[in-house]
Amino acid sequence: MLHFGHAGGPTIRGRVSDSSGQPVPNARLIATLNPNGAQDWQSRYTRVAQSGVDGMYRITGLPAGYLTSLSVHAEGYIYVQSAAPMMDVADGQDVAIAVTLYRGGILEGTVRDPEGNPIPSARVVAALPNQHYWNNRGTTAVADEAGRYRIEDVPLGKGHVGAHADGFYMPVPEGVKIRSWQMPPGVLYEVKEEGQRLTRDVELQRGVRVEGRVVDEAEAPVVGARVWASGNLQQRLYA
Repeated sequence: MLHFGHAGGPTIRGRVSDSSGQPVPNARLIATLNPNGAQDWQSRYTRVAQSGVDGMYRITGLPAGYLTSLSVHAEGYIYVQSAAPMMDVADGQDVAIAVTLYRGGILEGTVRDPEGNPIPSARVVAALPNQHYWNNRGTTAVADEAGRYRIEDVPLGKGHVGAHADGFYMPVPEGVKIRSWQMPPGVLYEVKEEGQRLTRDVELQRGVRVEGRVVDEAEAPVVGARVWASGNLQQRLYA
């Protein structure tokens, strides 16, 4: 359950700046608090604020409780899921939290099949090691008609970039085991500094098309059945 607005609670304030110390205006900050302590994940209060031209922000209207996150997003910068440690905050408490945002790297390249043909509309994902396949905000792109992609705001550090498209799959190296929600090991990259531009092409393999018909005991068609095909990767299909 989400609640909005509370008088007399704590104040969360601070300044959003970039890596050089310059203010970042128009950053969107979302504070989330559990009023009944760290173990209560059912009742949540959420308040939103935006930094001014000087980078300053101020969040009020929260009750006393357990601050679980302060997420920050600004165009051109890496999304910060939580800019503050989880902590207890009291009524009337003034909590100062300074936020530093960083510009990420740029990944670009072309998605091709084994014959070198471009694969348009392929979904490209840049993921950090052991990162959930779909839980990497701001690090995805869709290839254009020529198979070209460009991903901005890629977090600093090592990672791998891969892709998937209808009729194709990312090959899994022999002997490597992954879970169904994990991204197959792709092309490695390392962003060492803000604004670094890297080129990484991705090759997808053609998959085997499996077709059929789902029926019940009376041979009547079953609409909307979920069908799983299991191999190196599990693919979820919809009838």
